[in-house]
Amino acid sequence: MPKALIFAPARGFRGASFRLRVEETVQALLGAGWGVDIVVPREDSVPQLGGSVGVFAPPRILRPSRVPDAPSLRGIYMARLMFLRALSLLSSSQYDVFHGYDDGACIARATDRATVRRYPFIAEFRNPVSTHDGPAGMFADIARRREKSAIRHAAAVIVPDKAMVARFEQPPSRSRISEIPEPQGDTNTEFFTIKEFESAILQTYEFAAMQGGGDQPGEGK
Repeated sequence: MPKALIFAPARGFRGASFRLRVEETVQALLGAGWGVDIVVPREDSVPQLGGSVGVFAPPRILRPSRVPDAPSLRGIYMARLMFLRALSLLSSSQYDVFHGYDDGACIARATDRATVRRYPFIAEFRNPVSTHDGPAGMFADIARRREKSAIRHAAAVIVPDKAMVARFEQPPSRSRISEIPEPQGDTNTEFFTIKEFESAILQTYEFAAMQGGGDQPGEGK
């Protein structure tokens, strides 16, 4: 059975549409016979995922207070805790694909770099920082560098629409982009049915799994 390790953003899954998107992604994977584990900053940030999904958070005693949406020192610290939690999972579980949301993609990238095996990973963005209108400041610069590295090395990049692609300072190659709108979304000019959404997610996972690692030709880890 193939297995995926999903990385939440350091701030967690905030907003009903974000949580629904994660739930639908996990349900698509479970329906296709995948196993799923998910690394989250806090237990209370977990969407409704079902009892077969493994949910893992850093130790409560080490966690900072609520992480703000904007890049911050608390966000960097939480991402580090999630990275260490993910590394501990690799000693007992075998994964085929990583999938990180927003700065969770950067944690997936860091986890891949820290291992001997090369894991293909999917980077999915809803609130990217490496955009023409992205945030400014020292922590934003750190986040931007990490995000650009994740985009460069991801086996596949999921965005909700073409407008998101145009916002990136350095867009990923078209061959790696999957434009997947919200299932039955009411805020998009286009939307997918649940079946179309599931099909698109599974195709992206299959594409990523075939890459055998996220590095692009000529690039090192």
